Amino acid sequence: MRRPRLPIDENKRGLAQVAVEDDNRDLLDLLLKYQVDLFVNDANGLTAFSSACALGRAHCLRMMIRHCGIPREGCLAIAAKNGRVGCVALLLAHGSNPEELEGVDVNPDIARLASIARESGTGKIYLIIRWEILRRISRNPKTDLARATNLPGDTWDHIVSYMY
Repeated sequence: MRRPRLPIDENKRGLAQVAVEDDNRDLLDLLLKYQVDLFVNDANGLTAFSSACALGRAHCLRMMIRHCGIPREGCLAIAAKNGRVGCVALLLAHGSNPEELEGVDVNPDIARLASIARESGTGKIYLIIRWEILRRISRNPKTDLARATNLPGDTWDHIVSYMY
């Protein structure tokens, strides 16, 4: 089945990219169900994945990773350059190569995550993310697991800032 390619504006952005940029998770979920092409390049060469990494839309990134795996387009470097700790953690936890960050000027939290991924593998990064979710639940006992695992993208940017 051919995936729909739907550029919708003068910048040739696809619907998935617009959904990510607007943080419209319901639209993105619908598009993923209909297998829309996530790798449509806009006029600037960006895709839905690279937009999620640049803007720190960790929740949208997680949805797309679950749908089709990690992207092979340098998203880790994009997230790192923009200081998106949550997106870097998600990409490393799902198997992105930390060597992509060699020579990239990154903040100390991202450098620490890359070091952990190099030394211990992706499993430890995944445990750090899980630990943060559980920590948030314990701070607010009324928050259930389903809600904690659907944290807004901007809160993922603070995942590891205090852990070292």
